[in-house]
Amino acid sequence: YMRNISGFMDQQDLFIDSFTVTEYLRFMARLKLDRRTSVERREFIIIQLLKILGLTHCSDMRIGTPGSDKTVLSGGERKRLSFATACLTDPLLLFCDEPTTGLDSYSAATIVTALQGMAAAGKTVVCTIHQPGSELFTMFQQVILVADGRIAYIGTSSGALDFFQSLGYSCPESYNPADYMIHTLAPTPGSEISSRRAVRHICDQFAVTDHAREVDLQISFQHQMGAAFDEILDNNLKSYKKPLGIWKLWWLTCRCLLEVLRDPKLQQIRIMQKVVIAVMVGLCFVGSLHLTQSGVQATQGALFMLVTENTFGPMYAALNQFPAELPLFLRHYRSGNGVG
Repeated sequence: YMRNISGFMDQQDLFIDSFTVTEYLRFMARLKLDRRTSVERREFIIIQLLKILGLTHCSDMRIGTPGSDKTVLSGGERKRLSFATACLTDPLLLFCDEPTTGLDSYSAATIVTALQGMAAAGKTVVCTIHQPGSELFTMFQQVILVADGRIAYIGTSSGALDFFQSLGYSCPESYNPADYMIHTLAPTPGSEISSRRAVRHICDQFAVTDHAREVDLQISFQHQMGAAFDEILDNNLKSYKKPLGIWKLWWLTCRCLLEVLRDPKLQQIRIMQKVVIAVMVGLCFVGSLHLTQSGVQATQGALFMLVTENTFGPMYAALNQFPAELPLFLRHYRSGNGVG
């Protein structure tokens, strides 16, 4: 049931490029929210997410493809849209895979502030993050430093520096604390053996601290309380009614139709392709279709070309969609948004 109580923000942003921001959120809301959710409630959720994440100014802008010559969303706006999609269902548990990677300071602070708001509301937010800015690092309430599969530190961001300093690793002034700790825990090229030995020492020292023992006790307590928590989750899951498969199929069909209508150049190219092929094939049989033995053979050839062209042409067009749509399909399928 983790799929129903959690949300996941991927590091890689995958969208329906022909949709606007609002259209995409509406589409995802229809696939993710309880089927009894009213239209007014869906619109309210979308508007609130747009306001919180600073996407109101681009709500009617096409998502588009980065690098195209058209007006499309920037990298930071795409990342915020990905976060908004993960928050549509107001999940109890939210996983974020490097939510600030590639973002400017404003966009990164916007997302982390939204994460803080979710945590303050009683949600659990788990983020993986690499090389955060010093100001951004202090915004996290709890941090976990992992090295070689072991826990090097668990606690507050401010306490991390004190722990490293107690082991003789003092962060230089005007140096990003997060960068310093990551550098300390990472293998040093050319001296991997000694650096890994130092990492093991740090992990061993943390494992015997009072705070580490306290964390172990908390984990054991939460494990024992798991049965009561499962009962609460079961009640929440029973009250949730996922969208019917027939309606998912309907909205996915509408999505495909809208993509076709919004790409007229592609349809024009396909029409021209059909006309050119028809003219070329037709010229091969001009004056040869008669009621004779040779005419019958020519007619068979014309019918064969007609059937093969109208069979393999659409098939090749469909096959061409597979590599382009497969990543998005797999993401929807794994998150439970597909038909079924």
